Amino acid sequence: MARPEKNNGLDLQMRKELWAIFAALKEDNETQVVVLTGQGTHFSYGTFDPASRGATDKDTIVRMVLEGNMLIDDLENLPQITIAAVNGPARGSGVEISLACDIRYAAASASFQQHEADMGGFPGGGAPLRLPMIVGYARTIEMLCTARAVPAGEAKDYGLVLDVFPDEGFLDEVVQRAQYMATKGPIGLRGTKRVAKVRQAPGKADARLLSNKLRRELEFSRDVAEAIDAHKEGRSPVFLGY
Repeated sequence: MARPEKNNGLDLQMRKELWAIFAALKEDNETQVVVLTGQGTHFSYGTFDPASRGATDKDTIVRMVLEGNMLIDDLENLPQITIAAVNGPARGSGVEISLACDIRYAAASASFQQHEADMGGFPGGGAPLRLPMIVGYARTIEMLCTARAVPAGEAKDYGLVLDVFPDEGFLDEVVQRAQYMATKGPIGLRGTKRVAKVRQAPGKADARLLSNKLRRELEFSRDVAEAIDAHKEGRSPVFLGY
């Protein structure tokens, strides 16, 4: 992801580029392991911040959330083994795109933050679906409902990332591991992933439908409007639950 001047945010251009890459990889029988990382000091700051969210009409936001889900699903469904090399802070859908990868490694400076609860909402890009299978139910609730940034070491303790490496040489370390994995038989690699994904599937489709329904209702709620206004006015939001 190469928009360092925008903290590798998942804007329309970035999403188009990733879609094209994922479409090509889907038909690629030569590549067996894929590494996703961010250029510069951030992994990805996701799609929205309070300012951009306040400047975008709600129907457009809902559409972008649904399109983002499709993009992240395309990544998750690639036949290759996918590795997120989280080289710095990940936020919002930047976290969620890492969750769609099979493996996550983190640089020491990395952190993971789902900030949507601060805006009166919840993540619409799949975090409530995928996190429970990675870190468990209680950790999922704690991460999503406090909206706090989880540093790399703590993320490793949770099982969110497999290993943490120093910032210097981080990507080289991850690529070395990916290259070693790629020396294994492609039928075995792809078959392992297919079987593991089937094991994870029960209940996922229902959770996605519920997430999409609730996320749309949320966008038109009074609480989200209050959070946007509070950000503009430099005050804490007052949530009323509707």
